[in-house]
Amino acid sequence: MIDVFFDIKLWAVILAISALGTITTLAYYFLGKKGARAVQERVPQITDERWDRAEHLYEEHGSKLLFLSALPVAGVVLQSAAGAVGVGLAVYFVWVLTGRLVRNWVLFLLFEQTLGLFVGSS
Repeated sequence: MIDVFFDIKLWAVILAISALGTITTLAYYFLGKKGARAVQERVPQITDERWDRAEHLYEEHGSKLLFLSALPVAGVVLQSAAGAVGVGLAVYFVWVLTGRLVRNWVLFLLFEQTLGLFVGSS
């Protein structure tokens, strides 16, 4: 198993998949950046109090929250909120890419181990 960490081709594939996934999330970032106030005006459930809480969360914890954006459902919220509160694009990209790299490595390792149970160790 330790050999996979030194396989440069595998790193390249996982990095490419993660980067492509990160690029696709830019739609949520720009949606938050350009349309946050319009959404807030049209959706009465998003009160000023909730909006302030979201901004406070980013102020308190910073853009490190974007590391968790690789999680299903929470990712869309975190990515959109990042655009809405003005997180810089470079910072956004680094944190989202890092989260996706970690997630994709974990998924790969789980897949490899599961496959090994059924096919046998190679």
